[in-house]
Amino acid sequence: MISSFSPKIFNPSWRLRSVIFLYRCVWLLLLPFALIYLLKKSRKEPLYRAFLPDRFGFSLSTLKMKADNVIKSKRVWIHCASLGELRGVAPLVQLILDQGNYVLISTLTPAGRNGAKQLFAEAMLENRLQVVWLPLEIKYCVQRFIEIHKPDLALMSEIDTWPVLLSVINVNMIPLGFVNAQYPGKSFERDKKWGGVRGELFNAYDLILCKSGNHAERFSANGCSNIAIVGETRFDLPIPEAHINAATHFLEQQRTLFENRPVICIASCVESEEPIFITAIQKVNARRMLLGLAKPLWIVVPRSPQRFNDFSFALSQASSDGMQHSNCLHVEQRSRLFDSQLNSKLSTARELTMDVLIGDSLGEMYFYLALSQIAIVGASFVPLGSHNIIEPLALKKPVLVGSSVWGIEFPGVEATQAGVLKQCADIDILVNEISQLTSDDKYYQQITAKCEAFYQQHVGSAQRHLEHLNHWCSLKTSN
Repeated sequence: MISSFSPKIFNPSWRLRSVIFLYRCVWLLLLPFALIYLLKKSRKEPLYRAFLPDRFGFSLSTLKMKADNVIKSKRVWIHCASLGELRGVAPLVQLILDQGNYVLISTLTPAGRNGAKQLFAEAMLENRLQVVWLPLEIKYCVQRFIEIHKPDLALMSEIDTWPVLLSVINVNMIPLGFVNAQYPGKSFERDKKWGGVRGELFNAYDLILCKSGNHAERFSANGCSNIAIVGETRFDLPIPEAHINAATHFLEQQRTLFENRPVICIASCVESEEPIFITAIQKVNARRMLLGLAKPLWIVVPRSPQRFNDFSFALSQASSDGMQHSNCLHVEQRSRLFDSQLNSKLSTARELTMDVLIGDSLGEMYFYLALSQIAIVGASFVPLGSHNIIEPLALKKPVLVGSSVWGIEFPGVEATQAGVLKQCADIDILVNEISQLTSDDKYYQQITAKCEAFYQQHVGSAQRHLEHLNHWCSLKTSN
């Protein structure tokens, strides 16, 4: 049972204190290089150099708490390093706002900052939510940030272990919670190898709300307490109805394009995987052509916007089935076929002929998945741990991944046991699994039914998070 919050001072061992001291010294020495890094990144993404005072803790507070609500409401600081973490915790943020609290979101990336503005535009207009850069790992910057924003509660998401940040929060006696908390086995084993110093840092958290029992056991092994298993809030993300409707309309408009063709989505692929997926496309195409079957329609969504055009060109130069005498793949891009609202730019009279649709957009994964029958999730065929598999499972799509899945241990382990996620150690296994899913209707229907059951089993995590937060820190406001 989660206990209510009681102030405590994190008392690290001499080893951890020594590591933190050295870490702080290194940060001060490398500060000029950190700024140069941000400026270099800003060449491609100017937002990296915008609001630069934020990085030093000088961001001004824009939260306007109503006079009659100051006592009842709380300022909740939630850190989400990236866009993925932000989207994941969004259902919990909304529940906290709905209770009448105020939210400060800190992030590290322009995508995360822009994503927060899109997801919570109304709350920002009402000055109930603010988005800022996380201050640099320098004690005085973090202290200044806290003095300006005066958070009543700090929540970190996923696997944040910034030593200075956590230490300063603790010294200021601010309740510190960990939401959607995960401690991957790979990180756990590495920390043990290095004497468990990093693992000790997790004891700075007053409350840890874990994704799964495996993660909870690892936190507990490092001496953490006040741990609860509540699942992951990504399961509570709303499915954008506009994306589903746009996909349905396009399927109806382009019946000839989709007729008798399986549609396979390669989601969030990274640059180093591109040759692997080109080969997989060619092998699947060649096998189906040999059997006299129509080639699949492939939807490829690169993870990075910088790869949209380059990967599109690489695909367009590849042969359709790996044979030198074959025609090249016919590639189209989402930006050419659809407007900003996903309305088709084509007249209904014009029928498309293409082999690959490049998803050159951000935040529209549900649209691409709704067009597909199978999802292959990237960053898993190279040692990067895989990207999110919850979105395809939410749409009842069987999911295929490579052998690197440490980043999705939850819900990867559970999804594999449920039979809705298949790991493919190499391209040949991937091709075989695609062939079975696209040729055996009974097998495919069994998997999709399991996907529906699995998804329904895991929804409700955001509410479970909120209930623990309410009990732990009196987060709930009285109306």
